[in-house]
Amino acid sequence: MTRTNWMSTRAGIRRSNGVIFAPMKMPIPRRIANSIAEEMRAERHELKTRICRGK
Repeated sequence: MTRTNWMSTRAGIRRSNGVIFAPMKMPIPRRIANSIAEEMRAERHELKTRICRGK
């Protein structure tokens, strides 16, 4: 995923939670960006499995 793509998806996810994670002007080191992306991927996966189990 490209950096801008990642930032827009992150912004969308955070906004849906009512929280914007960081100002878009703020430059994010790739290492941190990657770790945040990984975290969110894990969260999303957890939600999916939880929904499947619930049904």
